[in-house]
Amino acid sequence: MTIASAWEQHLQGPLQARNTSRRSYFFTHPLATSSADVDSPPERFDVIYERVVFGSNTVSTTRPQSTSAIVKIVSAILSLVRYSSFVTAGTDRQWIEACRHLQSDHVESSFVFVMATLPLVEHSLRQMYVSLNECKEDRKSALIAGEYYLTLDVILEAYVPSEFFVPNSPRLIAHDPARIPNRLCEELGPGLMNMMKDMFMYVYGPRLRDRTSHGEFNTFIGHDIKQEPWLEFFSVLILGLLEHSMTAENDICSSEHRAALDVAHACLHNYTSTRFDEWTVARRETMRCFSLFAIYRDLDIWLDASWIEIVPLIKGVSVFSLENLDSRSLPGQLSRAVMAWPIRAPTNPAQAIGSMNNLPAWIIIVQRIQDCISKVTLKMSSLSEQLQKRQLSSRSRKQFEAMKPVMPRLMGMLVSCLCLVEQCVLVGAKKEPTASAIADGLHLLAEGASQEDIQVRSRLTMFVDKFASNFERAKLNLMEPAWDDLAKGIASLEASYVYDV
Repeated sequence: MTIASAWEQHLQGPLQARNTSRRSYFFTHPLATSSADVDSPPERFDVIYERVVFGSNTVSTTRPQSTSAIVKIVSAILSLVRYSSFVTAGTDRQWIEACRHLQSDHVESSFVFVMATLPLVEHSLRQMYVSLNECKEDRKSALIAGEYYLTLDVILEAYVPSEFFVPNSPRLIAHDPARIPNRLCEELGPGLMNMMKDMFMYVYGPRLRDRTSHGEFNTFIGHDIKQEPWLEFFSVLILGLLEHSMTAENDICSSEHRAALDVAHACLHNYTSTRFDEWTVARRETMRCFSLFAIYRDLDIWLDASWIEIVPLIKGVSVFSLENLDSRSLPGQLSRAVMAWPIRAPTNPAQAIGSMNNLPAWIIIVQRIQDCISKVTLKMSSLSEQLQKRQLSSRSRKQFEAMKPVMPRLMGMLVSCLCLVEQCVLVGAKKEPTASAIADGLHLLAEGASQEDIQVRSRLTMFVDKFASNFERAKLNLMEPAWDDLAKGIASLEASYVYDV
């Protein structure tokens, strides 16, 4: 066995786990035309969230038709390859072979399709970028010592680096060298640009470009990835780029291909904002937390009892009506959160300290709260089901009965932690800053996170970790001391905390 083969086997498990973790960050299916109920609660949230935030026409709730939909999209791609100026001269045969791979029944055909078309897409975008922005010609394909090729992370940025232009270039003269607008954004429009950023740039998305270039994508060798939702979007993206640069009349497409183009147009038209930038993910993961609370609320054990005891941690209330939170009210409550929380991250320095600089850290905290809610829900539902079937031992039954009275307060602690995140990051971003806050914000943006911000996140993380550990060990009596430590720590910080919560 070669060293490479040995390492491939050694890394297969960890990379596969990385590929399949946090599936909620990946797309839901956009191309199937019918609707069906979704049995899995996490997937149900994804569907509800997509409908509330992005509209009912952007996604579908079903998977069965996705494979045939991709084949139709790829068939339409084949019909446009010879007539689109997006295809670089001399590469049309590579495009055709890649599409025919996907049309075949071979198990690795979808993998080969992505691996073959991704560099073609990047090179065509590189050509467009250089031509539209009037950059130096060597940016198209030349490799300069000490520099990278012009790659997607630069191509999709809003501004063009000044070093890409020849001295005294008209664009250098007409614009601030630090803010030369990227004409590709205006040329392709928001739909294509947003989809490409989600597919290639953002760390919480599929990250096709860097995962492919660094070998992570190789874990799909031997697997059919036609059922992966992002493959549908990748196919739609290619079709949209080809159709955007058509050089022939539109009547070259058959009715079947025209139908596929109409689907792509609708998908791109509704792609009005990105899904995987840090701010959107922070909003989505917080909403997911509340959806998990709704699942917990639906347990049979709370039908005739209060499921939560609110334990205030800071001033301010959640936009969610917690007493009335359940699966039926979830869509309306998500809509209310969408209206209450800013759609985009704040750009004002005083408002951006806790969010723009530290969003990944806040997202991790919210995900840890999610894990706690899921553990509690699974444990309580399992014990309840076993009790109904008379499968609990006497000791377990006593433990379950002892847990039920304290669970409303314990869940109230998690809700208060989530409300703290909501107030500090999502709602706090809408507050009007004072002049002193703006000055402090500019200073802290240069220096990094404030000391108060770090302490709040540290205390929250410690409490959530203790909650998970104590619950797993059934040490519920240790929850109150941990909560008291958190409450005292937050109270001492609240007066000076930058969000003025």
